[in-house]
Amino acid sequence: MIPSAILLLFVFDGPIVSRYILICHSFLQSFMEWRGNKKSKEAIIYLANGLILFIMTNIGILLGYSHYQ
Repeated sequence: MIPSAILLLFVFDGPIVSRYILICHSFLQSFMEWRGNKKSKEAIIYLANGLILFIMTNIGILLGYSHYQ
C-alpha cells in the first residue's frame, strides 16, 4: 500500500491522489478479506466500493469537473 501511495503522489497532483489511495486501499482490503476467508461476502462489498470510487473519479477527470479548480 505504501509504495503505491508514493507512486501516486509523483504521478498525480492534488486531491486526485487521495481518491486513488482510497481506491487502492479498497482493492487491497477486498483482496485481504478474500484471502483470509474465501466464503466472506465482505470482500465483494470492498471490491464494489473500490470500483465505484474508480469509476466516479475517472468520470470526473474525463469531464473536467474539479471542486478544487
